[in-house]
Amino acid sequence: MISRRSRLPLSVAVAAGLLLGALPALPAQAADVVQPVVDVATAPGDPGVLVVTASSDSDVTGVVAEVRLPEDPGGAPVRTATLSRGEDGLWRSSRLVLQNYRWYDVAVTATDADGDSNTEPGTLQLRYIKQPVVAEHTLTPSALDADHRVIRATGRLELFDPRTGTRSPAVGERVSLTVNSTGRDALTDGSGAYELTDTPWLQNTPGPLTVQVAWSSVADTLTTANPTGNIDQVDLPVVTSPGRIVLDPVPATVRYPATVTISGTLQRQVGAAWQPVQGGEIQGVGQVLSDQPAQETTADGRFSFTFRPADDGSYGVRLAGDSELVAYIGNQSASKQITVVDRTTLHWYGARINEWSELNIQGWLETSSGRNAAKGSKIYVQQSSDAKRWTTLGYVTTDATGRFDVDGYVERPSGYFRLLYLGSTVLQPGPSRTVRLSRIDTRVVGLNAGPEPIRSGRTLRVTGTVQRYTSGAWRAMPKGQVVELFFRAKGAKSFTYKGFGRTTSTGSFSIPVKATRDGYWSAVWFTRSTSYVNADSAEDYVDVR
Repeated sequence: MISRRSRLPLSVAVAAGLLLGALPALPAQAADVVQPVVDVATAPGDPGVLVVTASSDSDVTGVVAEVRLPEDPGGAPVRTATLSRGEDGLWRSSRLVLQNYRWYDVAVTATDADGDSNTEPGTLQLRYIKQPVVAEHTLTPSALDADHRVIRATGRLELFDPRTGTRSPAVGERVSLTVNSTGRDALTDGSGAYELTDTPWLQNTPGPLTVQVAWSSVADTLTTANPTGNIDQVDLPVVTSPGRIVLDPVPATVRYPATVTISGTLQRQVGAAWQPVQGGEIQGVGQVLSDQPAQETTADGRFSFTFRPADDGSYGVRLAGDSELVAYIGNQSASKQITVVDRTTLHWYGARINEWSELNIQGWLETSSGRNAAKGSKIYVQQSSDAKRWTTLGYVTTDATGRFDVDGYVERPSGYFRLLYLGSTVLQPGPSRTVRLSRIDTRVVGLNAGPEPIRSGRTLRVTGTVQRYTSGAWRAMPKGQVVELFFRAKGAKSFTYKGFGRTTSTGSFSIPVKATRDGYWSAVWFTRSTSYVNADSAEDYVDVR
């Protein structure tokens, strides 16, 4: 209630709305005349009703108010109101139903039982406009902490109509929420309701925070010279507490490409207890884990990342550095050390068997992490007749880059072949691809150089048989195959070509040659096809005298 009191002779003070006019000077009165003394105001928040308190040396019997346009002070009143006295002794007008929402001049005259009254009425400027009223306003929380980081202001903005004495929604008016001079605003909806939220950034603001909620008219529904007003203003304290991230157990060693789940709980300390923190932005840390999207902790503070570690390392999580939670519980992180046993892949390229029954073993040992296998790692060579049961023929070793390139003799040049790495503490075992290679095996049997001993210059005859392995048995080579004869003198290291012969239909051959010195004789059948391997005989020593 806004009021103004006057005790001047024959004067009356009038108040309505929020602005009071100054009282005019009054002429002097006779000493034996006692005029009424009045206080005039409006009903609280209601410029449509005048309220007058009147007293005098005799009972006040009447109070009258006249409402005029300011631009026509001498004109007829737009409304004359006779006030009535209530049980509480206050004089009240009925509701002033005026044609327009605007400023008016009001003059009030009081009369007592002796007939005394104001010789010049008191005046008042009446702001007869719709008034904003805030209803159901709330501002939460009462303090900011890790669990209460969002400031929320809600309520309804209404318009009080002095003509009808009723309220209606203030639709489309702007309400602002300002936190430490940084603000955001929204317009009221069809019911006049507003809701604004703000999650303040506290890195450089330890608190408390000054929070203000205010309104400003944008919809022309509030006809006023200064269409703004404050709704609420508080200083919110900021409460900090220790924090931590607790990780669940994870395996210390995994075999690639196994997946690992890093999970845990974001907590803050409250008294002697640790409580979960909701809404924390958790980021992965370490190789592929850092590539995953950040997660927000659930109501029980939980988070979970599932990923595939590719190499040994530290894998963990942290509270995002730009999270508003850092100001409440500090920077938090946790990690686990994980050893990854690499998956291996044996690459074998150019797999073939040449005419000397030599298997080409060329390739490299690849690891899932890209690190090189240790130099000298053994790569085993295996053979099978059915690709199920394998026999190890031997092994080759890798160089510093994991590569190998060797030709190795195989007794049976036909079948299934593969390479096998048996693994280590940091590398998994693994085979190469299986290849099927096929050359027909051949041999020279029964080689004999005679007679012996033999005299120098005499004719020596070298005989034997050339065979091939087909259909599960050794069979004679076709007639006419060329068999070449070689000699290595006693004490020499190399052979010398001495001639050739041809096979008969039974695969046998007989090659005459002149004996000149002691030494070793050998016969070789050279294949002219990729379907066979060369056949060479055992050596036969002849003593020449």
